[in-house]
Amino acid sequence: MNQFKVNVNGVLLLDKPKGLSSNKALVKVKKIYNAKKAGHAGTLDPLATGVLPILLGEATKFAMFGLNSDKRYLAYIALGTKTSTGDSEGEIIDKKYFQVDVQQINYVLESVLGEQFQLPPMYSALKYRGKPLYKYARDGIEVSRKKRIVFIRSIRLIALKNSVMTIDVTCSKGTYIRSLSEQIGEKLGGCAHLMDLRRTEVGASTIEESVSLEKLETLFNNSPENLKLELRPVEFFIANLPSVSLKENERKIFLHGQSLRLGFKENKSESKISYRVYDDYGVFLGTGELNLDGTLKPIRLISQQTFN
Repeated sequence: MNQFKVNVNGVLLLDKPKGLSSNKALVKVKKIYNAKKAGHAGTLDPLATGVLPILLGEATKFAMFGLNSDKRYLAYIALGTKTSTGDSEGEIIDKKYFQVDVQQINYVLESVLGEQFQLPPMYSALKYRGKPLYKYARDGIEVSRKKRIVFIRSIRLIALKNSVMTIDVTCSKGTYIRSLSEQIGEKLGGCAHLMDLRRTEVGASTIEESVSLEKLETLFNNSPENLKLELRPVEFFIANLPSVSLKENERKIFLHGQSLRLGFKENKSESKISYRVYDDYGVFLGTGELNLDGTLKPIRLISQQTFN
């Protein structure tokens, strides 16, 4: 690998291993690809495994689309014990053993569906006065937090064995599965904590599409030229947006950040529609907003160095 950083553009779907923070996983991937710029779309706790989208180069411009996507998890919840952190890394602070059946669990799971206010746990990366909450928690300090609106899209019981229940849950961004696990335990008449967590989907990306860090390291050592085969397109997280192709003269205007009038108009109620914008050869140029009068305004542009 060249000692100098290079322009690498695309989205890598990493299957993050247990015991590694999202930022450390990001650093490893960035080093493997020798990339100048990288970011990720949705933090996973070190305890958790699963889909962690890594955005390289120009793909970082569209990180918010990944961050705002719904997430899907397999959560393993230990019933009867509460911990200081809400997961298996904390100390047990309460025990309430109780018997439940599948019918009771399904009733409780149905009750948490939809919109709800959730209080972020103290052991989280949310910041208070510039400092992560978990640092206050480690010092024994509890600070005031605002409840946030989250949405549970779907939730179902997969298994119940030896006081451990496995659930499949799809939820909005910002949902804390640790807090949800504790809520479920309380609704069942006892307590609970999150024993293990695996993220299986981020938006339309799935765990089946993801690659392990071990495989990336093997490619790096044996066939680095194949690393690029693991990358998705820069526009991966905006594939659901409608697209428009520009002619050469329109392309130049768009890439200079200027609005241009297209030969069609949107017949929708929204005053502005976001579009993926391509040239006549299918090269992705960025995103734009199409107004009702047919004017396309550039919003996010791909660096022209990408085309060289």
